[in-house]
Amino acid sequence: MPVEMVCNAFDISRSSYYEYRQRRNHIDVERLALKARVNCLFTKSRSSAGSRTIKGMLNDDGVVIGRFKVSVRESHPVRYSRLPMVRQ
Repeated sequence: MPVEMVCNAFDISRSSYYEYRQRRNHIDVERLALKARVNCLFTKSRSSAGSRTIKGMLNDDGVVIGRFKVSVRESHPVRYSRLPMVRQ
């Protein structure tokens, strides 16, 4: 199927399609380094640190990042603390 026909069907421009193809092949080194750092901190905390704690740890190290980027990354699931729930 020609690219032009598919782009018309989805109502997008051809330039957007080609930009997406270029971006898809690009590896974001900063994002991978940040993902590794978040996973390292989560493992170091024995799976007990949540997104707010990890955000605080990264901010203490001088990395400016929001809680959303710590918890909801495209390439890995949301991290949850494994601490037991307190029943009252």
